[in-house]
Amino acid sequence: MYRLKKKVTLVYNNHASNSHVDAEIAQSVEQLSRNQQVAGSNPVFGTTTLITGRCPVFFWYNGVETEWRMTMNNAYEETKAYWDNVFAHFNRPYPDVVETGIVALDNTILSLGKPKMKALDFGFGSGVLLLMLATRFSGTYEGIELSDEAVALATRLFAHYGLENGRFTTGDVAMLASRKTANYDVFIASNVLDNVWPNDAWRVVNEASRVLKPGGKLFVRLNEYVDAAELKTRQATQLDDDFYQESSGLYLYNLPTHTWKARVAERFLITEDQTISLGEGRGENRVLVLVKK
Repeated sequence: MYRLKKKVTLVYNNHASNSHVDAEIAQSVEQLSRNQQVAGSNPVFGTTTLITGRCPVFFWYNGVETEWRMTMNNAYEETKAYWDNVFAHFNRPYPDVVETGIVALDNTILSLGKPKMKALDFGFGSGVLLLMLATRFSGTYEGIELSDEAVALATRLFAHYGLENGRFTTGDVAMLASRKTANYDVFIASNVLDNVWPNDAWRVVNEASRVLKPGGKLFVRLNEYVDAAELKTRQATQLDDDFYQESSGLYLYNLPTHTWKARVAERFLITEDQTISLGEGRGENRVLVLVKK
């Protein structure tokens, strides 16, 4: 009887009828089997069914608990296309005072600031949260985003306000590994953790813990929890436990607040926990501020 301890995930952005993909899967199975046999354990494996054109293939081995994920094609192509379109048409006036207009959110973001700070925003969108801090506090501000259009927009915004201390890069969660350990005072993940693949969400949290200085702060903003009726209205397709793809192509990692808090508390102390209104008819967001243990 094998204990299923090691999980390996292959994610294909193709259809099962694609013979090239089938050959890739077969080759991967063969190679992984050989590796495990050399290590002295026999593999047990199985595959899931196709969902919306993606084929996750799971393999379990009798070994040390770990997880490896290989993406044959970019799992975030639709996400990138969606946000490229949004930010390519982003046309708002430049206010004298930079703010989001959501008072509770603005107050929380500004409470993170201090002179000579170093901040990293993963999935920065328009860059407005970094811009709020940069127009008020000296320091260095970095952002990583999937969207090329978001990078271009944030660069223009910093230039408009005469700021030369912003650096914006196109990339995904893998890019966080290149950032120095214990290097930042603030890490921002605003409407990001619940819009990426579950493994990537927790990888972001782990990387935030690594790159933050002792006592550094993690800002997390989450969409509101979506009940079953609303998921149906959104025509969301379930990809995995608590994980969906909406008709827009965007992902939703739909966890209740207590689950998010329990998981992040493994590495952080929760200092703020609030629900903020986005304005009439715009719903709510959940906001956590955490301090690195």
